[in-house]
Amino acid sequence: EFFYGRNNSWRIQNSNFQKNGRINAEDAIRVSSNTFMAAMIGERLAKRGEDGLKTWDEWMSKFGLGEYTGSGLPGEHRGIKDYEHEAKNASILSALVRAAWGQQAKYTTLQLAQYATMLANRGSRLKPQLVEKIVGPNGSIEYEFKEAEVLNRVEIKDEYWDIVHRG
Repeated sequence: EFFYGRNNSWRIQNSNFQKNGRINAEDAIRVSSNTFMAAMIGERLAKRGEDGLKTWDEWMSKFGLGEYTGSGLPGEHRGIKDYEHEAKNASILSALVRAAWGQQAKYTTLQLAQYATMLANRGSRLKPQLVEKIVGPNGSIEYEFKEAEVLNRVEIKDEYWDIVHRG
């Protein structure tokens, strides 16, 4: 369990009340530890106040969460950053300890697929490619997509990518 807030009156638990004991980042990813993420990421960022919230938002944006995917699909939605609302109406601490384990935002399926691809390929956010080729009425290939277009790249140390992949 992780307690936070005034007089430690708020509590976050792991799914199914799972107890993990002392774990590192790799294990926290592997077991999807809400309490680790809340304590080690959310609370630490919250101690930085507005700057911590801004840092969180910048990283979400780098990974394409809360941003347009570049798909060109009509009516695409950027998602909802509930952590902004929570920070304004409750507290930055509440917003970030919840956001750190996957709450406080609603993203589209395509954004999440793009994000998962970034984790797998170590940081390249690719423009979604919805078709392999465009074929004309006579069967001729009008256009064939060759290489994925990189929208942006997140540069972090290889040792951190290794932790994510092992987790």
